[in-house]
Parts: sequence; C-alpha cells; structure tokens
Amino acid sequence: MIIKTKSKKIQFLSIAILFGLCGLICTLIACEKNIVQTNMDVGTKNAKAFQVVENDQVYSNVDEMPTFVGGDEALLQYLGSKVKYTEEAKKANIEGLVVIEFIVNQDGGVNNATILKDIGGGLGYEALRIVRLMPNWIPGKENGQLVRVNYKLPVRFKLSSEDTKSCNQ
Repeated sequence: MIIKTKSKKIQFLSIAILFGLCGLICTLIACEKNIVQTNMDVGTKNAKAFQVVENDQVYSNVDEMPTFVGGDEALLQYLGSKVKYTEEAKKANIEGLVVIEFIVNQDGGVNNATILKDIGGGLGYEALRIVRLMPNWIPGKENGQLVRVNYKLPVRFKLSSEDTKSCNQ
C-alpha cells in the first residue's frame, strides 16, 4: 500500500490560507456592529472619522446638536425660499408659529417629520412639506459618536403688507 504525503510547501500554503480566512472572519465579526463613517468638516478638506452608533435610540439632548449645512442663516434662507403661504391662510389672515418635530439620522437624513403645533389654514402642512424636502443635515454627536437626534423646528408665518392688502380687496 502506497501512502502519499503532501509536500511541505502544500501543507504550509494550506495552513496559511486557513489562518488568513480565520483572521478575515474575526475582523468581519468585530466590525459587524460598529461602522466607521467619514464626515467632512464643512469648508475644509480634512476628513475626520466618527463612529456611528448602531441602535434605534433617539436622543433629545446631545453634546453636539445637528445643524443645517451652512448654519442657522442658511436654514432661514432655505425656509424663506421654499415656503408658500396658502390662500386659505391669506384669506383668514392667519399668522403665527408652527412647530415641526423630526429626527436627524446618523447620516444627516431627515425623517419621521410630524406637526407638533399648528395654527391652521394649511400652514402646518406647508411647513411639514418643506421639512420633508430638506437636504441632509450635519448629524448630532454624543460622546464623539454620530447618533439619531429628535429636533423641533419652529417655523414663523407672517403675512407681508402686500398679502394683507390683496386679501382685503
């Protein structure tokens, strides 16, 4: 009976491949729950890595609150350019504050937008429409990790004197 033995090179290669696969599997398991995301600083070319927390927890108060890209001034400009006063609200001379609540996700996306406070005349739905169309925000951070944050956005509706005159005629 002839017994063939594997050459030392083949045995070494088999063991090296086995260890390599084991290392790859261990790395994948270790990285499964934590995802590293690159977030660019606004206005700079320096990339910083932040860890994304993989859970459904929504925070209300965090170390760094989410911000609209460009800051508050850009947010006001965005709202002003997109909001359309409804005819119903013009005719009824409705003015006031609508509050929209939404979640800013770890990727900056806006979702789960709802009307928290409405003043009627379809203005709550108008504010909701604008929020749902918003581009991504800069996400919030807690302990250096990107997290989901509950955000409340007040939207003030005020008729211009031109709108008031046109509705009263």
